[in-house]
Amino acid sequence: MAGVRKFVVIMDAALNRLIRFSAAISSGIIFIMMFMITADVVMRYVFNSPIQGTFELSEFGLVGIVFFSIAYIQSEKGHIKIDIATTWMSRNGQMALDIFSYLLGIAFFAIVFWQSGKMAWKAWIIKDYTMGLVEFPLWPAKFLVPYGAGLICLQFLSNLVQDILKMFGSTIDGVEEKGQA
Repeated sequence: MAGVRKFVVIMDAALNRLIRFSAAISSGIIFIMMFMITADVVMRYVFNSPIQGTFELSEFGLVGIVFFSIAYIQSEKGHIKIDIATTWMSRNGQMALDIFSYLLGIAFFAIVFWQSGKMAWKAWIIKDYTMGLVEFPLWPAKFLVPYGAGLICLQFLSNLVQDILKMFGSTIDGVEEKGQA
């Protein structure tokens, strides 16, 4: 059992680092988009010369912002949770409901991972590009969807293991609990 606990601690720490790195990339994308769109607006209205491709790049940026950060929000337990429906339940009842929601989340995002991965691979194979004055390849943005879906599946799995252990009165030393219970 000690070997399993050590494995869970190591994997959770690695997952946490990857999730935080992805969230930092998401923040960087927001920062870059802020300047890019501001520059485009200034160029368009002051110099009557917009920056070509800003719209397409901002669409790609939005995909990156969402799918690089979705697992981080889950790791901090920051997604919307309706407490009014569960406040009357016992702690074990609430944890059982959380476990059920983690299983649903894993199932949903596993499907998103699989299907979007197929679409991203197809975009890579056929060399799919945007249509417009500036052509951008679509595969980088399409690969962000399965990346983020896979990462949130792993985070749901981590939350699931932690809640199952808590439900049976056990915890794993070295795995930090985040957010609200």
